[in-house]
Amino acid sequence: MTETIRGMLHGQGVEVMGRTLAQDQARFLDLLLALTSYCGTSILALQAIGTPAETTLDDLEDALRDAGDEAEPAATS
Repeated sequence: MTETIRGMLHGQGVEVMGRTLAQDQARFLDLLLALTSYCGTSILALQAIGTPAETTLDDLEDALRDAGDEAEPAATS
């Protein structure tokens, strides 16, 4: 799991997620749970220092949209 998240932090998020899903659906779901837990913890931590949760969620939405725009379509057979 740590290797997967490290790959995502180095600009390989789409590739890592796609490869993980293709190889092991249970691991993919575990990864999604870990990421959502991390996001929730990060939102709470930012909120504790004064950043409104809505601002963080808007930033997250923008980042996900940007990542989706940069992703290459998956190859189909």
